[in-house]
Amino acid sequence: MKKLLYGTLVLALVGIAITFSSCEKNTILPQNESSSINLVTLRNANNQSITMLEFESNEEYDKTIEMLEQKVERLEDAFVEKYKDLNDEDLNAMEEKIGYNDRQALIDFVKSKQFNNSMLFAFIEAEERWLNNDVLDEKTAPSNLYVVEEAEMALLNEKGEVKIAGEIIKITPNGVVVFSDASVDNVVAYNDGKLDLLNTENVSADFTSMQERSSSDCHWWKAKTNPRYYSDKKVRLHRHFHKYPWKSTSLTRIGSYKKNGSKWKRFRTKIGVENQSYFMNKSDCNEKLFSAYDIKSVKKRKYRSCRNTSWGLGNKERAKNGESVIGTYIYPSYNVQEVLYW
Repeated sequence: MKKLLYGTLVLALVGIAITFSSCEKNTILPQNESSSINLVTLRNANNQSITMLEFESNEEYDKTIEMLEQKVERLEDAFVEKYKDLNDEDLNAMEEKIGYNDRQALIDFVKSKQFNNSMLFAFIEAEERWLNNDVLDEKTAPSNLYVVEEAEMALLNEKGEVKIAGEIIKITPNGVVVFSDASVDNVVAYNDGKLDLLNTENVSADFTSMQERSSSDCHWWKAKTNPRYYSDKKVRLHRHFHKYPWKSTSLTRIGSYKKNGSKWKRFRTKIGVENQSYFMNKSDCNEKLFSAYDIKSVKKRKYRSCRNTSWGLGNKERAKNGESVIGTYIYPSYNVQEVLYW
């Protein structure tokens, strides 16, 4: 019955006029979903296999993330508009009543590819287990393991792997590993803990460099999340800097939750976030190579995020401790600022 109600809602929302303001600078304008995105299973001589999505280029990968985020945003705008007269409690109750799912656009994409081992599904299951507790332990939060946004999770397998332009890219909590020859043997060996593969001829990762340490002032991959409680609710305030082989990106995110008995639930309320970013030169951590500022966007959401991305500067950009990613977070009766530091 819920599926029928949800389908009816989606059809009703199609006719609603929506304006969407992107929260990203230097955006590659997304097109319709590319027909060249394929689900592939790669095998080695021992019949060990890895299943993942395959993209023709980095640009196609980035465009797909943006396309999925815009689909989510449009459906979210339409849902809130349809029930704009409801208060927060009633709006959240309405979601459960009609079976509305704010992640449905992502789920539909994953299912359309028959991508059963998507990281998105693994994250949702882990998050449900984590929320089913009286006290939420930030040390065991699934976002510590699944470190990208949900639209990107939809493109990765549960181990963070994707094939792009003939290479296998693996996203880990420490950074990106590149298998330039797309060797299944190397990926399997790395997953089995053979870290001596890193920085060999066909395998590379920034986080193995001896020139920069995790305690250094300039870093390629850092994140910070802290909770703030108010009444029986809480928000999680996140900011990170990620350097991919082809881009550098920073993100600020706010997630909203409410306690329900002895467990927690994601909770829709008015939230917003700003992102002020300064990407530094790894050779001189005081030299700014890129800067951007995203204006706040306050809407009734369970989470809200802003991203700044720089393409084309190669391996030079880094985050500086306490300076490079500044988030301003807006939630009921509060407006707070937090900085990425380590």
